[in-house]
Amino acid sequence: MSPALFEPLKEALIEAAGEKGLDLGPIRAGDLAKLTGDLQQFMEDEFGVTAKQQGKEWLMTRIPARLFRDYSPKGPLFTILFAAYSQKALLQWRSFNFEAKGGIKREENVALFLALQRALQDEEGEGEEEGEGGGKWGPPVVVFDASVPQRVRDGLRKAVEKHGGVVLEEEGEKEVEGGRKGGRKGG
Repeated sequence: MSPALFEPLKEALIEAAGEKGLDLGPIRAGDLAKLTGDLQQFMEDEFGVTAKQQGKEWLMTRIPARLFRDYSPKGPLFTILFAAYSQKALLQWRSFNFEAKGGIKREENVALFLALQRALQDEEGEGEEEGEGGGKWGPPVVVFDASVPQRVRDGLRKAVEKHGGVVLEEEGEKEVEGGRKGGRKGG
């Protein structure tokens, strides 16, 4: 990732911090690029397929990679970075540390990702696909085709709900809790 891609984000973060009265400390485009990579690597290590293979419990659904590639000043990456720096200021961290693989620091980093997830779900989205509702990213919404056997549906329903998703009983259902509308076919 080229630090030049992060210049507009840096300016937007500094402006947003000033509006909210937050002291985010010095921010450089290169630091934002490194933080973005570190966030993605920690997420893969802690919430990805290899984490499950290592016996770690999945605590949340990974934030989609496409959200880390939107460098627009008010896009999802802005929301992710602003929430990360806000959490850092709130917890009075001197720096981000994703190297700690256990203990209190790991718990704090997991809490950071839960805060990032909430920020993406709560914030008003710009340029969203029609039918996605409020926020820049939300929990999965699944509708099973009638051909999917009930025993398979039951197992998949548990997985969807574990990741904070919603299973609609009929494809015609439009409104779901949290403001998401519509749904994706599953199964």
